[in-house]
Amino acid sequence: MLHLEVLDIQMRVLGRDHPGTLVTVNNLPLVYLNQGQLDKAVQLGQEALTTRERVLGKKHPAIWSLVSTLAIIYQDQGRLGEAITMLESVFEVALQILGANHVNTLSSMVHLGSAYINQGRLAEGVQLAEKVVAVPEAVLSSEHALRFKALGMLGTGCFLLGRPDCTINLHYSALFDCQRIFRPHQPHVLNLLSKLADELRGPVRFKEAAEAQERLVKGTQVTYSVDHRFTTEALAKLAELKNMLERESKSVD
Repeated sequence: MLHLEVLDIQMRVLGRDHPGTLVTVNNLPLVYLNQGQLDKAVQLGQEALTTRERVLGKKHPAIWSLVSTLAIIYQDQGRLGEAITMLESVFEVALQILGANHVNTLSSMVHLGSAYINQGRLAEGVQLAEKVVAVPEAVLSSEHALRFKALGMLGTGCFLLGRPDCTINLHYSALFDCQRIFRPHQPHVLNLLSKLADELRGPVRFKEAAEAQERLVKGTQVTYSVDHRFTTEALAKLAELKNMLERESKSVD
C-alpha cells in the first residue's frame, strides 16, 4: 500500500513526530475505513490520536479532524454513543477557541448534527444543520462542501420528522448544486444520491428512486470497486426498487 510505503520513508527520514509524518498517520484510518477494514481503522486512529495529543496538545485544531474521523469509524461500528461524546467535545473546544463561524467549528457542527440524527435526536441535528445553512456566504460560500453536507442533513432530518416533500426538494436542490461543482462520482454526490433514492421510496416515487439508485451504483463502482460493501449495498437496494416497480406495473395493468 502506497500510504504505508510513504509512512515508512517518513519515519526513517523525518522521524515519528515530524508534521509530515503526522499528516500521513492521520490519513491512514480513512484509507482502511474506505476499504471496509474498520477494526484496523480504529486501531490506527487511536494510535494517531495518542501521538498527536502528546505532540500538539489536546486542544490543537489539528486534533479535531482526527477525532472526527475516529468518530465516523465508531459510528460505522455501531458505537454511536462514544462517537457523539467525542464530537461534542470537539465542538465545544472549537466554539470556545475559534468562534461559531470558523470553518473548523462549522465542520464539527456538521459531524455532530449528523450523529445526532443517526441517534434519533432529530430536533438537535436539524437545529445544527440550520445554523450551518444560515451562515452568511461571505463566511461559508454557497459552493462550500460543508453547506452541501448541512443541506443533506437538513433534508434527512425533515424526512424523519415527517416532512418528505420538503426533504426531497432540499436534496434535489443540493444534488444539482453539488453536481455543478464536483465530479459526478465524488463522495458528496454519491451521499446525496443515496439519501434521495431512499426518500423517494416514501412517497412511492419508485421510478425516480430507481434512477437515482442506478446512478449511485455506477458511482460507487467507479469511486470504490465492484466488490466494495458500498457497491453491494447499493446493488441490493436497486434490485429491491426494481421489484417494487415491477409489482407497481402489474397492479396498474
